[in-house]
Amino acid sequence: MARKEIKAIFNDGELNNINHNFEELYKGIGDVVGTITEETIKKIINTVKINWLDFVDVYEEIESTYPNPNEGDAVMAKSDSEGYPANDEDKRQGGTVWRFNGSKWDPIQSFDASAIVQAENRLDNKLSQHRNETNEKVEKVDKNINKLTEDNFFNQSFPWYFAHRGAKNIYQENTLLAYENCIKRGNRFIELDVQQTNDGALVVMHDDTMDRTTNGNWAIRGVSSNYISTKSIIDKVNGEHTQFGYAPQMIPFLVDVFTQFGRKTNYIIESKDRKSARKIVELAKQMRVQDYIMIQSFSLPDLEEIKDEGIKLMHLKNNATMTTFREMRQANIEYFGCNKSSTDDYIRTAVEEGFPPFVYTVNTRYERDRLLGLGVAGFFSDDPFYLAGSSGNRKSDTFREKVFTDGMISNHNEDRGRFNTSSLTPYTWGFPETNNTDDGRDFVLQGWAGELPDGFVVEIDFNYLGDYINGWATVVFCTPIDYFDDNKTDLSSGYHLSHTRAGNIILWKVDRGVATVLKEVRGEVERIEQPTTKRMRVTITPSHIRAESVTDDIVLTVEDSAFRNGYLHLGRRATAVTFSNCNID
Repeated sequence: MARKEIKAIFNDGELNNINHNFEELYKGIGDVVGTITEETIKKIINTVKINWLDFVDVYEEIESTYPNPNEGDAVMAKSDSEGYPANDEDKRQGGTVWRFNGSKWDPIQSFDASAIVQAENRLDNKLSQHRNETNEKVEKVDKNINKLTEDNFFNQSFPWYFAHRGAKNIYQENTLLAYENCIKRGNRFIELDVQQTNDGALVVMHDDTMDRTTNGNWAIRGVSSNYISTKSIIDKVNGEHTQFGYAPQMIPFLVDVFTQFGRKTNYIIESKDRKSARKIVELAKQMRVQDYIMIQSFSLPDLEEIKDEGIKLMHLKNNATMTTFREMRQANIEYFGCNKSSTDDYIRTAVEEGFPPFVYTVNTRYERDRLLGLGVAGFFSDDPFYLAGSSGNRKSDTFREKVFTDGMISNHNEDRGRFNTSSLTPYTWGFPETNNTDDGRDFVLQGWAGELPDGFVVEIDFNYLGDYINGWATVVFCTPIDYFDDNKTDLSSGYHLSHTRAGNIILWKVDRGVATVLKEVRGEVERIEQPTTKRMRVTITPSHIRAESVTDDIVLTVEDSAFRNGYLHLGRRATAVTFSNCNID
């Protein structure tokens, strides 16, 4: 029988529990025998706590079982030795405890062997109960781990909505704060861009250089991780007051992202420099989040290098061929991504080949619905909450908070306007500078209002800042889709109420990009020369539209019901104007 030392089998907590049980065991034995002294009990207990060894059957087995004992080791023989008793001094009785004194084994005390067996059985039962309780706790932990595994994106149904760069229309792109807000709001897929510094660190940043989004400069590949750590993500237009209402943010490294969020989310990571896939995998495995990542790259060789790592892979390509799809299968690539400008036939081919694409970058619901009809699997979106329909509707703007909210999406160009910091109109959003390019038209969806009801009233302030006599500010409403560019494409339909710097109000009806004046009222005021604010109101009933400049007390009413419900937009032509106090009833 091998030597068993309790400390080598159990941890400290279990050992304390066992020592206590041994104490109870020997006290129980003392009650049975009735002759054991308190001093002997203490001696046995102290010995057991330190050097208790497993039982042997008879005295003669002690030396063969424990050939190299330590002083203080104690062992009990359960049964009488053969030929016991040889004489009056023979102590080889079953139930005797023997202690090694440094040179030989001395008998300490003899007990009723049946009591020993009963006490041993009670101890075994207690240990068994303890192990069962421990196993139940382990099973609960396993169930929780399994629940986390079930929550990862591999088990989610399509479509998937990727928070592109951390939902960059709403939060500062590729920041920990952006990812945190996405996770808090229930988004399960944060998309981020990763590339290497000149010392091999994996930094989270989209552009090749730091110029656009940070207070640093130089190319990422040309600077060290130490330099990155000294810089922040800021808004270059508004200085240290970012367009998103947040203070400057640290530039995160991928290890920072994994450390902060662990398995709370799923990571859609682009190897932006097309050479970092291997390092991303190594870090993910080190941080134990490999089951929660998907690596995407435009470089097939970048992905082929990690094809046997058991990681979900996505190849990004806008001109894939049948050869491309075959190579993807050979590289264990399951997912495919392409631009929303891809033709319908291109997308259908990918679907037929077993690679329903994830399309970038999709922010409007009309695009979403069209693409879902073609069979796509999901979307990269700068505004995933609005796109997925999970953001809810608001009755008033958040412009005074100086934060973009869900559904503020540019139409026709990339200019979404900005929040004005001028003392004249400090709590407004819009276009503080004139636009003399491309006939100066800008429109921005106000998707926070949701789809409009059959009847409603909208009121809003137009704050004129610049002098441009041929320009106007406008509120657009009841557009059938969440896009409006006035006359650029045949996608535009709905109404828009224009207020000109000459003091006129004009109600337009736009049908597939063709505009018709429903009614125009000329104001009896001088043209606007100085910064000023005009309060506008539009009232919609099932059959009529009433539009008015509350400030100038001019009103127009028309009967028209071609468009109802739909979406709200704000825009301008050329003139510098911002908007505020927009309310919908």
